[in-house]
Amino acid sequence: MKKVLLFGATGNLGKEIGKEVVKQGCELTAVVRNKAKAEELTGIATRFVIADIANPSSLANICTGFDVVISALGKSVSLNDKTNLLSGILI
Repeated sequence: MKKVLLFGATGNLGKEIGKEVVKQGCELTAVVRNKAKAEELTGIATRFVIADIANPSSLANICTGFDVVISALGKSVSLNDKTNLLSGILI
């Protein structure tokens, strides 16, 4: 069974990717900002890693042990989202 790490799993696209990964028989681990975000993925991901993509130190060695790493990270296009784009992120 392939081990898959998914960034951006709580977004619309990320959730769909997560469902497909599980459907394909892979073990899915989702990278989330906090425990509340992890709860949004109940029934999709079986494991979670809490990390902040804006904090490079929280990403150290995060991909170790996975066969596949997928990024569905992106800026929200919601009219209700008033946050700025992240800048200076090193991944």
